[in-house]
Amino acid sequence: MLNCCCDPTVNLIISIIISHFISDFVLQLSYVGQNKYKNILVMLLHVVTYTTGMILCLFIMNQFLIFPEMKVESLKFFFIWNFIGHFVMDMI
Repeated sequence: MLNCCCDPTVNLIISIIISHFISDFVLQLSYVGQNKYKNILVMLLHVVTYTTGMILCLFIMNQFLIFPEMKVESLKFFFIWNFIGHFVMDMI
């Protein structure tokens, strides 16, 4: 478990920032980065890769133990809204 400090909220924020960087930049192909604004299917590939990367990174880094009381429904809610939010932000 990533444990940068005693506060689980800070740990979660740090984990999300690291996961975002890995998912939005490291995991993306250069083709996707160059063409996501030109083709909606490439944008969808980008957002699916991003969301999948977020899920995997957060699971690996934290094993979802930062907030052990968090329900699966809350995690689904987070990832669904993360997908939608990222898609909308990148389309703007």
